[in-house]
Amino acid sequence: MPFAPVNGIELYYEVTDFTCPWKGEPQVLILLHGLHGHLGWWKYFQVATLAQEYQVITLDQRGHGKSFKPATGYSIEILASDVCELLKYLRVERVHLIGASMGGMVGLQFALSYPNLLQSLVLVDSFPYCPESIRQTIEQWISDTQVKGYPNLMQSFNQKYGAALFSPAFLREHPGFLAFDTWSVLNNLMPDIAFISCCRAIQDFNVLDRLGEINMPVLVITPSEGLAYEEGLRMQQRLPHAELWAPQGVGHSVHIEIPAEFNTRVLQFLRDVQFYNH
Repeated sequence: MPFAPVNGIELYYEVTDFTCPWKGEPQVLILLHGLHGHLGWWKYFQVATLAQEYQVITLDQRGHGKSFKPATGYSIEILASDVCELLKYLRVERVHLIGASMGGMVGLQFALSYPNLLQSLVLVDSFPYCPESIRQTIEQWISDTQVKGYPNLMQSFNQKYGAALFSPAFLREHPGFLAFDTWSVLNNLMPDIAFISCCRAIQDFNVLDRLGEINMPVLVITPSEGLAYEEGLRMQQRLPHAELWAPQGVGHSVHIEIPAEFNTRVLQFLRDVQFYNH
């Protein structure tokens, strides 16, 4: 299994490339999962499609999946540095980046810290800071983890929060999804300290006043209503070169709920970026 030595830990990653070799070297696209996720979520819906046009790198961020799970080092800045060091290890000079939720925060920090490495950025229901209502919810997760442990929290997590994270229509159409999601998380458990530290990293993150420094093209993807839409619209308006896609009837994980539409919209954005760069 491929592991990269990154910032004192071993980071698990996968590279998938289904592009036609006679068409030249493909551009690189890196995908970053959200809190308590793993690279498998991209494999289910995105990798096979996107890898027909790009060399796709997926990874388990530190503390997640198969990557090492140290007791420290969970700021968004360090997670962005991990991505930078992975690209150095793979000798990749520039990438497009898609980040979901916490992964989008890492993407924003990566854009600010390493702008020369980034060609474009796609943010999937992510924020440049932690809104108060989300901060309070995360604080409850931290408290519950401290009391009963991360595995016990995750066993009942979707019973409490599933309806808030996924749209009613999606859950009706896929009645077995939440049970599968719970199974997936329980098979990729994080140590309590890793989960709590990532929660704190999300709470501490704030680059709202620095969005004007991000000069590469950005696609902001968000549900069409509620706090996510309001914050996504505000972010898009502050970013110098951003567009907003807000599909209706979806929840937090747009790439999971409507993968075909998501892949089509993202590929169109990436093609436009390449066209204008030429």
